[in-house]
Amino acid sequence: MATYQTPTVFLRDAPSIPAGGTAEGQYPLHSFYPSDYMPDVTMYVKPSDTYKIPLSNAADSTQNGNSGGTQTSVNYAGTVSSADPDPDQANSSQGGNQSNGSLWTAFVDDDDSSWDDRETTWFFFADSGARSVRVYIKMVELNSLTHNLGGSNIVEQGNNVVFTANSISGLEPPSGNHGNRLYLHVRDSNGNVVFTTGSSGLTWSSGSTSAIGKVSTTSTSVTLTVGSSMPAGNYVCHIGHYGGAGSWVQNETDGKVTNPFYGSANQLRTVNFTVSAPTTGPNAFDSGLGPDVGPVPRNTLVTSNSFTVAGISGGTGFATASAETSEIANTFSSSTTPPEGLGSPRVSVNGGSFNNQNAQVQNGDSVRMRFFSNGTQFNKTRFGRLDINGVQGFFNATTEAFLGESASGTTSGSGGAYGLQITGGANNDKVILGPNIKSSHLITTGTVSVNAGATSAAITVEGLTASNTDTVGVLILPTTAETAFVGFQLEVIRGSGSFTVKDYRVSGSAISFRYYALRY
Repeated sequence: MATYQTPTVFLRDAPSIPAGGTAEGQYPLHSFYPSDYMPDVTMYVKPSDTYKIPLSNAADSTQNGNSGGTQTSVNYAGTVSSADPDPDQANSSQGGNQSNGSLWTAFVDDDDSSWDDRETTWFFFADSGARSVRVYIKMVELNSLTHNLGGSNIVEQGNNVVFTANSISGLEPPSGNHGNRLYLHVRDSNGNVVFTTGSSGLTWSSGSTSAIGKVSTTSTSVTLTVGSSMPAGNYVCHIGHYGGAGSWVQNETDGKVTNPFYGSANQLRTVNFTVSAPTTGPNAFDSGLGPDVGPVPRNTLVTSNSFTVAGISGGTGFATASAETSEIANTFSSSTTPPEGLGSPRVSVNGGSFNNQNAQVQNGDSVRMRFFSNGTQFNKTRFGRLDINGVQGFFNATTEAFLGESASGTTSGSGGAYGLQITGGANNDKVILGPNIKSSHLITTGTVSVNAGATSAAITVEGLTASNTDTVGVLILPTTAETAFVGFQLEVIRGSGSFTVKDYRVSGSAISFRYYALRY
């Protein structure tokens, strides 16, 4: 792990406080410039790090050190906060008064119970006067760094990936825009930091225009937008604590190791991901859904034919199949995960259950859709659409027409009130045509003759019986003058499918007449 050595920490004046005094102002916290990133601690470390802090009691106004005197030693208050490791415990050669510039060194042993609180505080003071300082060290730990890409680890160009820092401990609460953050960066397969931003690179949601993302104890997730032309390939996202300054890391000169924001010396966790070209395909599949269906009863479950997915390439190899319905032709959602619509549209993959409206599919999968036809209207089409990555197929269902009331009651779901009624008159109260007004329909017509005292030839009428006079009737009229039948006695004799006319005259010439067979 890393070895850090900070710049010299100078004891500070506490005016009007005598040597050994305990009044407020003693042991001020030393935070290094720039303090924006670590305003509440002297430095952050991680398990197995080694850190070294040089102390001085000499005058140094640039770091708020004492402005007078030339004392050459620093004393350690070993009895203060005894739960924290003492410098002399970390290095037995240290302890008591030390000359200016001496290194106070410690190893971060997370198995040592003294680190259970993930912090240690060292208190230093001058032999005389009220000069003192407090050094506050925090050990940062992170359980894991994860993303929302699932097992594929793949994000397509132009899409987003969310990284989450799980179970942060030891990091102080966020302060301002930069203080007490963990920093994320991305490296390519060669280990190079990706600095390119925008469409050719990456952009973090933290509001920064740089190649660095950030999280805190109160905001543990950050979104990375992968540019539409960012090179495809394998990448690694790194997360680490702020490292103070590159010069703090000992025995290293490479900025990829020493940089306080993206140096590997400060690294806590990593997670891999892959950038790929966008998914394309599949091939057209509309005909595979089969023909539209109908007429079908209302509220009937209709199922399309199944087809085999082919032609998906790029990305994860998967695409989302989404079923949707509409009551208006060619009117569907533009979303890849559309609202459900009417009729509970569902997708089945490889003969599985129809549990979901959306399903992930890949080449070789067998897919079909189903939904319920319109539940209330006759002769109504419900339009179904299956969308896979923008490629669409259609499957529609039309309900049966209303057939009116049957002899035994009403047709299913129609109720007793039906039919068309036309009214008129000054008050619109005169029924011109309605369900209760019968109208006659001509079945057949023709002319026939009969001799006196004889019976005519049989005349065929479809649907005629001897008894259905209430629905089928026969009308005969003379073919010459309306008075031609005066004094005649004629009888229409009904049979099954035909009738005859009998002339009861005793003598006379044959007469002819026109007949009309009506259904009403």
